[in-house]
Amino acid sequence: MTMTIETSSAAVEQWVITTVVPALAERGALPAEAAAAIASVAAPDTPPERRKLVADELRDNSWSLAPVDREIVWLIAGIMAPRSRWMLDTTSLPDRLIDELGLRQTVELARTNAVVLAALVANHPRIAAMAAALDAIERVREELADRDWSPEAQRLMWAAARLADQADLSVVINTSPDGLRMQILDVPEVLLDAPYRAGVDQGGYRVRDLDLRPIITEILALDASLPHSKDAVWPAGASERREQLYVRAWHMARAADWPVGVDHDPADQERPLVAVITLPNGVQLRGHVRPGRLPEQDADVIPWDGRPRDLAGIVAWLVGAC
Repeated sequence: MTMTIETSSAAVEQWVITTVVPALAERGALPAEAAAAIASVAAPDTPPERRKLVADELRDNSWSLAPVDREIVWLIAGIMAPRSRWMLDTTSLPDRLIDELGLRQTVELARTNAVVLAALVANHPRIAAMAAALDAIERVREELADRDWSPEAQRLMWAAARLADQADLSVVINTSPDGLRMQILDVPEVLLDAPYRAGVDQGGYRVRDLDLRPIITEILALDASLPHSKDAVWPAGASERREQLYVRAWHMARAADWPVGVDHDPADQERPLVAVITLPNGVQLRGHVRPGRLPEQDADVIPWDGRPRDLAGIVAWLVGAC
């Protein structure tokens, strides 16, 4: 369909009456009497003369309203019965809607009608920026619909982040038990919360290989300094650090496509979850962590036989990897 000024104006008029007015009334941004009068002519087949009559009544009655209410009533009346050929600009109704409803909410309402959205985007840079950001966020969600992460998802995340920044949304890289995550927020609401992998550039390509050697070396050094008898009690700080290292190493190993998984040790009531990392030489690095520190539901189960780990094999891999 070719969108003419008449087509666009009619679509915007109906959108304002049936979608925007209820939203404004719910927020208390439109006097109840005005909202009720507009609702009385909301049907799409309402004769233009009837809407013009209501619009004129709205204007006549607006002088008793507060200036802020009078402004919104006049703008809506101008859409319903323009005194000159209506053209959407960047200083009238869209800006007023943004003031009352917020930029994202205004765009979300406009996205219910393709003709209205096209008219707003064509004439209002802020709405265009937010619409582009929301579309980009949706593309990330679609890419992640059936997977945890992909290079394409990370590329789309960066594209969404750039557009979100232009739309004055907040973009942060946050940590979680599952690893790093990119979040896009219209504070306080989170619009996107997606897994993010360090070392992958904005095009979705890995910039550098992940290096687990420092982390594994620290794990071995920490273990060498701690007692390992059945009744041994570790200092709280050392215990916390050891668990952090195992969780970080597990996520990094998975990002590097090493075989990783979990198992359970019922004999350890405090840390029954066993993080299992298979080094490139086939040797396993295993450590106990508390429940919830690793994504058990998404992880493979790698059986743990309870035997001491192959320290010589781990050291051999470290020496060979240097």
